[in-house]
Amino acid sequence: MSRSIGRKTGVAHRLSIVSGAAMVAALMAPQAHSASDPTMVFLGEGYNFCDAKLMSAVWGLSIDKAKVEAGNKIIHNGAEGKKTLEEVLVTGRKVEQCFWDETSHGFSEMELLAGLWGVSIPDAKTKVGQLYTKGNANIVVQAVKNAAQKAQTR
Repeated sequence: MSRSIGRKTGVAHRLSIVSGAAMVAALMAPQAHSASDPTMVFLGEGYNFCDAKLMSAVWGLSIDKAKVEAGNKIIHNGAEGKKTLEEVLVTGRKVEQCFWDETSHGFSEMELLAGLWGVSIPDAKTKVGQLYTKGNANIVVQAVKNAAQKAQTR
């Protein structure tokens, strides 16, 4: 019996490392959205779950259907469709709100933000929900990056 059983050696091992790295690179690469998939167009234009929730409240649709409706407005009306969506979001912010757990941020990020902002974790969660509701997700994303960098330098 050979001692290399159960171990990858030589070319096979290098191929598995290369193919694994290629797979990770492919998964991490930005995905082009299909112009025919309204949901992907909606998300590809930078809108998020919170935006869809606000639009759904205005239109009286499910969140999934609101994503499709919004994506179709972008597909069929371009810049004018986006302008319409921004107007719908203004109305949606008056009648609905988003919560931190409806964002892509996890609890560990709430801990980081609480430290960065000098507030309690529940207050950080509230602030994140408010920022997303107001359309300021970019502030949260940048704050998470800043907090993570600050934590790494300690």
